[in-house]
Amino acid sequence: MGLLRYDISPGSEFIEDKIRKITAELAASNNDTARGPKSEFGKKERELAILKRQKKAIVDDVDEALQRYPTIEDAYSSALLTKVISASKKWKKAPQQSLYAKGVISYYDSVKPGLSENYVEKYCHLNAGWQDRMYVKCMHLVPKSLQPDELAYLFGVREADLFEPRNGITFSLGIHKALTKGSTVIMPDKPVYGEEAIWRCIVVQKSKASNVLYRGTTWNDIDGKPLEFLTSNRPARRYFYLRYVMTFLQQRRLGNLEWLDDAKSRGYHWGLPGLYLRKSMLTALAKRFSDQDLPECFYDSTFTVADGCLGNVL
Repeated sequence: MGLLRYDISPGSEFIEDKIRKITAELAASNNDTARGPKSEFGKKERELAILKRQKKAIVDDVDEALQRYPTIEDAYSSALLTKVISASKKWKKAPQQSLYAKGVISYYDSVKPGLSENYVEKYCHLNAGWQDRMYVKCMHLVPKSLQPDELAYLFGVREADLFEPRNGITFSLGIHKALTKGSTVIMPDKPVYGEEAIWRCIVVQKSKASNVLYRGTTWNDIDGKPLEFLTSNRPARRYFYLRYVMTFLQQRRLGNLEWLDDAKSRGYHWGLPGLYLRKSMLTALAKRFSDQDLPECFYDSTFTVADGCLGNVL
């Protein structure tokens, strides 16, 4: 059941304290303080603005990153970095998708020079292998075509940024296409306390199991296969979760619900702690897609009020 507000966590306490400290520092600055976007004052202003616009998202990111970093300050620095990188790209002239792709491959360290000159390879997180860059693509876990205002409210933030690296991951073309079409979905293993979550690719359309996906690899070969990462960086769970919900809604409209029961029977179901989406918006989204409500278990990962989100009550 979604809570009235998300639980007090190490991340939420840290961010509240960080906002208070930065606000006090800026208020104490005198008129002689150097200003401008590259000054220390400007950097603090920018950090505070990001914290206020995306407070809940950063809290969630810090809590998720705590298992991968020795201190909460390190976890915070990692979470903030992706927001700063994404925000800075909005001021550049290159196409947004190109800048997004560069940010994703840099965040996951998923590009390297090949054996010959001008040959570049990219990493597929499902195949756990390097391929020619032409055959690997950066995927938006939450499609960039969705309305940003609705997504911001859904995630409990003032601004939803779908071009941040944590909304992306690199896959080979065949896998990218399968996920985009809803033929597969990424789901976590049952959580183990103190250990990093394991993410697996689940084939949704079981009728394709014996078909060839690419180069002798069948759909059955990737069913249940874990994602393998090169660094400690991971996509944000909220983006994986919304993709999971969207896949369920799409497949229910097609009359295909066997995959979810099959996945649960094999131990693959969403059991990770976290309140990712606003309950009222998720209900509206479900009815818009299929004119039906979601099973109650989907609301275990929802909230009704988020601190720092304007107009946070429907």
